[in-house]
Amino acid sequence: MKPLPFGKLFRLFRPRPAAAPLPAAWRALLARNLPAYPHLTEEQAGRLERHVQEFLARKRFEGCAGLEVTDEIRITVAAHACLMLAGRDGPVYPMLATVLVYPRSFVPDTKGLFGEEDEDGGGSRLGESWECGTIILSWRDIVERRRAVGLNVVYHECAHQLDLENGAMDGIPYMEHPGAWADEL
Repeated sequence: MKPLPFGKLFRLFRPRPAAAPLPAAWRALLARNLPAYPHLTEEQAGRLERHVQEFLARKRFEGCAGLEVTDEIRITVAAHACLMLAGRDGPVYPMLATVLVYPRSFVPDTKGLFGEEDEDGGGSRLGESWECGTIILSWRDIVERRRAVGLNVVYHECAHQLDLENGAMDGIPYMEHPGAWADEL
């Protein structure tokens, strides 16, 4: 495992924000934009809401290509990201610092350091996840695909961030007891 830079260590160990109840308007957004929310138990919903509050307190959102980041965007992204952590305590995406949101799919600048084309090419993207603690998302695709199984861009990009928790995006996410899952097979 690679050592974490100081800034990432600071984000990992700084105190969690105080958990005040979510405003009713935010709960309404959760119910509208997170299909699973109305089906959660009271305990699960409470944990999700605490994770959402922490996500919103610690992650910086930026609108790209003229998109103004609204509460709906922030809460919807945070809720989808935090649903993946529903059974887990601890820090909420400690390596993630910034969420960039485009109004729709985007075409990244794929020029490498020396001006050559990157291997991924220049096609349109719904999202990206970077090892430096940034995810990029298409708001249109979040809204249009939030109910589609297997097509949720927030889940996909945040899964990369979970993978990064062990120090590298290598397909092997951090697990407290790495061999435990194999015992179940």
